[in-house]
Order: sequence, then C-alpha cells, then structure tokens
Amino acid sequence: NIKWQGITCVNSSVYKLELIVFDLDGTIPDSIGQFGNLTSMQMFGNPKLSGTIPSTVGDLRHLQRIDFNMNGMTGSLPSSMSKLSLLNELYISENFLTGTIPSEFGKLTALELVYLADNRLSGTLPSAVGMLTGIYLLALDYNLLTGTIPPELGQLSKIEDIGISNCDLTGTIPVELANIPSVIFFYLQSNLLTGTVPPELGQLVNVDFFGLSNN
Repeated sequence: NIKWQGITCVNSSVYKLELIVFDLDGTIPDSIGQFGNLTSMQMFGNPKLSGTIPSTVGDLRHLQRIDFNMNGMTGSLPSSMSKLSLLNELYISENFLTGTIPSEFGKLTALELVYLADNRLSGTLPSAVGMLTGIYLLALDYNLLTGTIPPELGQLSKIEDIGISNCDLTGTIPVELANIPSVIFFYLQSNLLTGTVPPELGQLVNVDFFGLSNN
C-alpha cells in the first residue's frame, strides 16, 4: 500500500482522498470519475474549492463517504449520485448549492447520515426520502425548501435526528411522523407551518427536543 499526504492507494489504485483543510483551489475535475476503486472522498474545509459537483462522481460505485462540508461549491446535486449504492455518509453542508433535491436520491438506501444544511437548495422535499429506511440523521436546515412535509418521513423507522428548520415549509405537520419511535431530535422551527400539532406525536417517548417555534 502507498500513502501520500491525503491520498491512500491500494494495489496501485486510489482508495481514499482525504484532502481536509488543504487550502484547495479551483474545481473538482470530471476525471475524478476515473478513480473507480475510491471508497472515501473527504475534501472538507476548503473554502476556495468551488464549481459544481461533477456528474462523473456517479461512476464511483465503491464510494461510501462523501464529505464536501465547508467549501465554496455551487450548482445542483447531480442525479447521477443516485448510482452510489454503497454510499453511507453524505456531507455537503455550508456550501452554495442550488436547485432541488433529486427524487432519485431515494435509491441511496445504504445512506445513514445526510448533511445538506446551510445551502440554497429549493423546491420541495421529495417523497422518495421515505425510501431511505436506514438513515439515522437528516440535516436540511437553512435552505430555501418549500412545500409540505412529506408524510413518507414517517417510514424512516431508524432516524434519530431530523432537521428541516429555517426553511420555507408550509402546510400542516403530518400525523405519520408519530410512526418514528426512534426520533430524539426534531427541528422544524422557523418555517411557515400551520394547523395543529397532531396529538399522536405524544407517542414519541424518546423525543428530547421538538422545535416548532417561529411558525
């Protein structure tokens, strides 16, 4: 095995990129898709790393972790990422992403942790998020998301932390959220929600915090 600073190779193939707080500049090239054996791509803490996420990331079929937190990345989430069937962790918070969350992301059934907070993502939260049944944490706070809370969130039977605060969500709180016995933290404050709080949510005995202020 060979390891340079931030780069790990196994049998002459790039296995990990860990370019963390590396003062990277420029963009991620399309040729990143040629690293077919890559399992982890961590490039967080590089505010001068800009441009879009190349669609060729979807060719990295062995990828288990993506961490682009705290960079200067723009553009939308490529739907090609839905081909990453082994992806466990997705971190792209504190960037400048725009566009919608692709409904194709519902195919990422190996996902356990998703951080997409502090971007400029818009549109509705797709109902396909209910297919991510292995997820433990979903952080979408501080975006421009609109529309209603999809009742399909109630299918996330393992989730412990749901953050969709400081967006522009409307409508009522779906009663289906009472079907998540594992949830501990629920952040829905600072939206435009209306209606009443379903009494069934009282069944969520593990909840430590349920934020609904500023609605």
